[in-house]
Amino acid sequence: MLIFLVSSMTNGAFNEFIIRLPNLIGTIIYLYCAYKISKKFSFSILAFALLTTNYFLNYYFSLARGYGLATSLTLAGISVYLSDRKSYKNILGALVLFVFSSYAILSNTVFVLTFIIYTSLTDIGLKNILAFVRKYFAQLLLLGIFSIYQVFLFLQVTKDGLPLVGNENNFGFYQGVFLGYAAMFTSVEIRQVIFSSVLFGLIGIGILFKKRNILELPSLVLFVTYFSVVTFLSFVMKKPMPEGRVLLPMFPLLVLSVMEALDTLNYSLKTPMKNILFVFCVLATLGLSYNFYKKIDMQDIRNFNNSDEATRRTIYLAAITGEKLPKDLTPQAYFYIEKIETDLGKNFEKIQSISGSKK
Repeated sequence: MLIFLVSSMTNGAFNEFIIRLPNLIGTIIYLYCAYKISKKFSFSILAFALLTTNYFLNYYFSLARGYGLATSLTLAGISVYLSDRKSYKNILGALVLFVFSSYAILSNTVFVLTFIIYTSLTDIGLKNILAFVRKYFAQLLLLGIFSIYQVFLFLQVTKDGLPLVGNENNFGFYQGVFLGYAAMFTSVEIRQVIFSSVLFGLIGIGILFKKRNILELPSLVLFVTYFSVVTFLSFVMKKPMPEGRVLLPMFPLLVLSVMEALDTLNYSLKTPMKNILFVFCVLATLGLSYNFYKKIDMQDIRNFNNSDEATRRTIYLAAITGEKLPKDLTPQAYFYIEKIETDLGKNFEKIQSISGSKK
């Protein structure tokens, strides 16, 4: 829609900048929301660093794809929702943003349904559902009409043989989700295991410390609820778990879940342990910033001439011939491994071996 509007203003002059403009706008929205929502946490700099040093997300913000825009809309919706969870207006506003995000990436449809069920049971309450519907009947009706085509599209791509919310690799939770988010920061498997263990370990700690008042951690509860629903649907419908770029829209929710858990831990600890936690967060922030500096290639990101096609051809050639990839390829080159795996029908370990991504 944004591409069409901008193109109309420029007499139909489509170019690389125009088709990337929606994601450029999405990047600005994402950075603003990341800054605003990070200030809510005790370790705000770490929250902002986690949200913004994901070079996998940064790469998709530079493309004319829906993943970056969907992630921006999701973070914007979460920001609106968390600003006042008891406000019907905020819940409706968040829902609208989530529906728009599901148009950018259809897999977000599952999250929209999860959010509706979650807020109906917690923030609105079953007793007040009718009052909520009556108050915003016109808006909900328009939103429902607007969503009909989106739901139709979602059902079309989830027919037999096609994934529910994942890609075609048929990964389980461990490979797809647990290691999937860590893979956005590092390609080294042992680092992925450590990084994911810390993130999901903190979520576990948050649940343990707040088990009697778990609804005080809304992002964490929503994140766990969403992936519980996805895991159930994937099992029942025999569909793969989400992985790779499909995980991106839920990345902000993961970060906010971790930050809520960190705040809970910080409030529960005594001063000496608080100091240790503070040092850990400082080191984590510095580590994330340094990793982003080493991984990102701004020249590649700013290149609007679609030179990544040459990289794609190089990787395909290496996969077919068995040769190692050149050492000077950017980290973005390895994002095509998933595509090669699907097209060539090779297993994940073989592709990694051919590409030299395991070092």
